[in-house]
Amino acid sequence: MRRHGLPEIIRVDNGTPFASLALGRLSALSVWWINQGIIVEFIRPASPQQNGSHERGHRDLKAEATQPPSPTMAAQQRRFDRWQHLRNHVRPHEALGMLCPAQIYRRSPRRLRDNDTAVRYPQGWLVRRVSVSGHLWHNGHNYHLGEVFAHCRVALRQDATGRTELHFANLHLGYLLFDPAERLRPPAYVVPPDRKPLAKSTTKTKRKV
Repeated sequence: MRRHGLPEIIRVDNGTPFASLALGRLSALSVWWINQGIIVEFIRPASPQQNGSHERGHRDLKAEATQPPSPTMAAQQRRFDRWQHLRNHVRPHEALGMLCPAQIYRRSPRRLRDNDTAVRYPQGWLVRRVSVSGHLWHNGHNYHLGEVFAHCRVALRQDATGRTELHFANLHLGYLLFDPAERLRPPAYVVPPDRKPLAKSTTKTKRKV
């Protein structure tokens, strides 16, 4: 990224190091990308065809530069370097109108920053910073978001039903809920946006969150 600049979007699968079991499926790496202003786009689980050109590149690399493997790491790297030059500068690509990637490549003007870019939110949203241990305090309650969000700026807003939405950059991570009668988990917790809160929790959210 220091050499070539930042992309606008990175499309990834749902495995490590790009995804995790944290809110929004984000990992520490994808959170860092987002803080740099990059959009992280996940394909559907078990759908490699949604990233077909990338998968095809892996297949070609494996078939043409690793079978059989070289006897040393240095020799293998030389094969990778030759293959990279062949793919980018010699071999035409049908998807590019039979041009080589090097013929149309332009370096991105977006520069990598040593410090994370401050994520901006709409005016009127309540912005909070997550603790180093991944916790968020709101209205006297402690919500665990996960360590992947440590030091991140997140935003809260109320929807039309009175529920408190949790956002990170352009991602809706879920809803903040508080239920003091909850016995199977902490009374303050986050429900992902694709799961509807229980009616009793929704009522308490209007009054207490």
